[in-house]
Amino acid sequence: MNIPFSPPDISDLEINEVVSALRSGWITTGPKTKLFEKKIAEYCGTNKAACLNSATAALEMTLRLLGVGPGDEVITSAYTYTASASVIDHVGAKIVLVDVLPGSFHIDYQRVADAITEHTKVIIPVDIGGVMCDYDMLLKAIESKKHLFNPGSNKYLKTFDRPVILADAAHSFGATYHGEKSGSVADFTCFSFHAVKNLTTAEGGAVTWLSRDGIDNNELYDDYMLISLHGQSKDALSKTKPGAWEYDVAITGYKCNMTDITAGIGLGQLERFDALMAKRKHIIQKYDDAFMPLGVNRLQHFGDNFEGNGHLYLMRLTNINEVQRNDIIAKMADAGISCNVHFKPLPMHTAYKKMGFDIKNYPNAYRQYANEITLPLHTLLTDEQVKYIIETLKEILDGVWKNKDHFDEEIEFIRVWENDNKNIDTVCGIITECGERMFIDDGLLHWATPLTHDFIRKESMEKEYYLAVCKSTGEAVATFNISTRADAYFDFDKNAVYIQRIAVLPKYWNQGIGTQCYNFAVRKAKSIGAECIRSSVYESGLRALSFLKRRGYRELYRRHSENFVVICMESREGI
Repeated sequence: MNIPFSPPDISDLEINEVVSALRSGWITTGPKTKLFEKKIAEYCGTNKAACLNSATAALEMTLRLLGVGPGDEVITSAYTYTASASVIDHVGAKIVLVDVLPGSFHIDYQRVADAITEHTKVIIPVDIGGVMCDYDMLLKAIESKKHLFNPGSNKYLKTFDRPVILADAAHSFGATYHGEKSGSVADFTCFSFHAVKNLTTAEGGAVTWLSRDGIDNNELYDDYMLISLHGQSKDALSKTKPGAWEYDVAITGYKCNMTDITAGIGLGQLERFDALMAKRKHIIQKYDDAFMPLGVNRLQHFGDNFEGNGHLYLMRLTNINEVQRNDIIAKMADAGISCNVHFKPLPMHTAYKKMGFDIKNYPNAYRQYANEITLPLHTLLTDEQVKYIIETLKEILDGVWKNKDHFDEEIEFIRVWENDNKNIDTVCGIITECGERMFIDDGLLHWATPLTHDFIRKESMEKEYYLAVCKSTGEAVATFNISTRADAYFDFDKNAVYIQRIAVLPKYWNQGIGTQCYNFAVRKAKSIGAECIRSSVYESGLRALSFLKRRGYRELYRRHSENFVVICMESREGI
């Protein structure tokens, strides 16, 4: 098969609208563009919408209308496409990049609060993959620093008592948050109608905004029209009225208006939009049913208080590094399936490196990127093609998982006591960097909780930490805690050892260290005369279950919680 990544879905409706525009004599900004603006505003539930030639233009023109420029700061996510940040540079403001939440594609709201200064004018959150940010959390973070806000003299900024939320909603047209449509949640929202988007106009974009005291919606709309058409006081449509040729150039503006040809495509798309969304939801369900049992992580499109629009199927592949991810994409391409990566974090690009950004300062963004792959998700996919994509990726992953390169350096375990300050700091650093959830190469699910130095000192008087160290370099790579309370505990009444937690630095994931730690625990259990060993795993971790079952383990019980099922396994015939 030959399956493209995201071709446009164009029907006779769109074609007829374009033909109508061509025959009308209006092929630039005219009646179809004005109608499209009206319908977008109605769909989003806003008073007005302004159409432009791209989401990038919508973002930049909004910054300019808010008076953002040199000396100002604008915060956005490190995990996004360049347009979210380049517009900040265009207006002369300082780009402030913030990492994403651990295990998430969305911006870290607390880090946003930490980054706000008296120079911060705007926050640009990114609705990635068609799923909106948590705007309640974002607003709470911004409100916590609103005492620093200085609006300056701009007439629009002066109506705010905090930095403005300017949503990069290039992906999220049609998505909802608490039942509210994208476009009616943030202060300003900018959409993209590029060729690969859920609703396309070939090239195009729009901006919507919330009504607020002190802002005249008609005046703001007129300002968007003015700045997007050379600062000319009349557009071509207005100038066609009898005797209305005269115009003024009020400002030295820009040229980024939408045309009636492109608006015609959008009008046809909007008429079909609900059906297109339903098709995307159908495909997402098929992907979820196929890949979730394999233990992969994916962008969640639907939840109790939000519903994505199904723009992209972003998934993170368990126990896969960046090189292996790229190889998988190449293998999928060889099979005729075009995949993608969303996104390469901005600090990894040359332009942003030259600005001084370093990916080392955005570890969560790098982790999201390193094993992310985006599958084709579009409305021209047939069920047969979706099945082929699923079967092909499963086959490729099975081969990768079976033939993984394991960590080939022998490691030693150094006992670290609570009063060993230097090593305790290392232990704390490893656990903190690992985050709250991870899979280890042995297939077992282990849990690492970020701990503070004070917590370790206070709670670990009786603990023995075993620190895994590469013999060749002496560099710490993992912690394995054996104690009576935490990561592995000894049940002397039952002569059993229960393994719960191994923490491995992310850069050493997928290299077999987890297996060595596990084997060490088995040896330790034998040394104290334990008759069996127990461990737990997610129900979705089929590879983990296979790992244990191959070693003669049996299932003891399953514990259900809100989001997952943990299965406890026990060795059948001793250890």
